[in-house]
Amino acid sequence: MDEAVRAKLGIDPSHKVVRVSGERSVRKGQDADIDVFEVFDAEGNLMRKVEVTDSTSIHPPFTRIITSRDVPDWSERIKP
Repeated sequence: MDEAVRAKLGIDPSHKVVRVSGERSVRKGQDADIDVFEVFDAEGNLMRKVEVTDSTSIHPPFTRIITSRDVPDWSERIKP
């Protein structure tokens, strides 16, 4: 994970971050990477799952925008 993204999300340096999926798109002058990360604490417990969109303009001045949203854990919501 990029250090700028880690800082924006406020992830503790001792926490492990694992990329579980991602995709890339280029449209309307934007190069966007959409990744889903799982964040684990120092003991290995899942803290959160977050989707990060890192978008950069392909035209000068090459503006970069990083947005994120927490991904809900649907497994806990669905009961048999």
